[in-house]
Amino acid sequence: MNLQEQISRIQSMMGVVDEYIYHGTSFDNAINVLNNGFVQATYWGDYSTAENYANSYDNPVLIKLELNDIIDLLEPNYTLINFYEESGDDDYKEIIDEWYDSNQTVYDSLRIFDSAILPPTHIQIEKNNIIRL
Repeated sequence: MNLQEQISRIQSMMGVVDEYIYHGTSFDNAINVLNNGFVQATYWGDYSTAENYANSYDNPVLIKLELNDIIDLLEPNYTLINFYEESGDDDYKEIIDEWYDSNQTVYDSLRIFDSAILPPTHIQIEKNNIIRL
């Protein structure tokens, strides 16, 4: 685990949310977003979560935005929540209980699952929002 991942994990455990939020993708997808906006729902999270996802692509990149700029557009990651619930796996019981004991906000989704969803939107991003890994 690199230093950035360690910092993100500690902040997550403490309930600290970074001022930035990240989406992991490929360079080609990032250029498409640059030209057309987010035409599909996208998953956003802390640096290490997005980096792990980005590394599943050839030519991985992160798209970095200020959380305050998109917080009102984000939704809790119900895809992940539903997966955990439907799995019936006892390993997920504690995290699902934590979700239901929370206020179930986007901030709670980011804190508990390290993830939130941005529905399709035409937010303008710039080339400096793209971080090559």
